[in-house]
Amino acid sequence: LLYLMDNDTSYIVTGPHCIQTLIDLWKITKALRLRFERKRMFGRTWIVGISRRTATASELETNRLDVQATKWMSYALYPLGVAYAVYSLMYHVHRGWYSWLLSTMTGYLYAFGFVMMTPQ
Repeated sequence: LLYLMDNDTSYIVTGPHCIQTLIDLWKITKALRLRFERKRMFGRTWIVGISRRTATASELETNRLDVQATKWMSYALYPLGVAYAVYSLMYHVHRGWYSWLLSTMTGYLYAFGFVMMTPQ
């Protein structure tokens, strides 16, 4: 979202991305199985705690294998990420350090999104 705003993208593009960011935050709470504990005080509902549901044995085994696969992919992609940052700094034109940082982080997100999909 910051990358789009830095590149002066129109509101027609950034608007849906703002909505998508909110949807993704909701999905994260569902994927992590978070439960928000609410209490009614002073006429309002307040979130007073967050708890997490425990995983089953098969989920624990799957998580262990996912961690192992991600670890091995990370060994290859961390050096490539650093190389990409240096390459971007040397060969691409940026308006400033902030622009370079955002574009590099966007590249990292694409690369590590690939890593996180590997176990699937």
